[in-house]
Amino acid sequence: MTAMEKKNKFLQEVRDYKYRHEYVSANIVNGLAFQIGLMRDAQEWTQDELANRCGETVESISRLEDPNDDGYTLKSLLQVAKAFDVALLARFAPFGELADWVINLNDEKLTPLPYENEQLNLFSQVETIIDPDDIELLDTWQFDLPVSSAIGTSWSPSSRKAAKDASLPKIATRRDANNLSYLGKVA
Repeated sequence: MTAMEKKNKFLQEVRDYKYRHEYVSANIVNGLAFQIGLMRDAQEWTQDELANRCGETVESISRLEDPNDDGYTLKSLLQVAKAFDVALLARFAPFGELADWVINLNDEKLTPLPYENEQLNLFSQVETIIDPDDIELLDTWQFDLPVSSAIGTSWSPSSRKAAKDASLPKIATRRDANNLSYLGKVA
């Protein structure tokens, strides 16, 4: 079955109002419990170690990993995210986006890398180190991650001189399609 067929099947299944909202609730409770356990196992932590990192009791962690317990609070989930040094995404979304998430679910998505490991992984993909003196060689410079005041800014040839004059540090980039993605400052 293709991804599109899976998505259409999912969207057909959630046509019923009551069913789709029960599905969302079950997906959150079961999914979070499973994911917390997977992330803890990936770090080779015991529930006691995770509890200490979260400032919680072992019983609290056990409840978070229990798919039959829906006693999550945003505060407890934020503590877990902080302990694992990962982001927590809690937002409202259309069902089509949920379908895409469910269809494309894999271990990598369920066990995100801690921030430091993510950064090391990004830098292993570095193709180019750019010195601001060489900035005129770029046609466009797209930042995917925050850089001082250039958050989300696409720099064109007309703004190169301003970038050069701003004494930017050397940066590491990765070419993706036809964009250069900012990876971080080079020490």
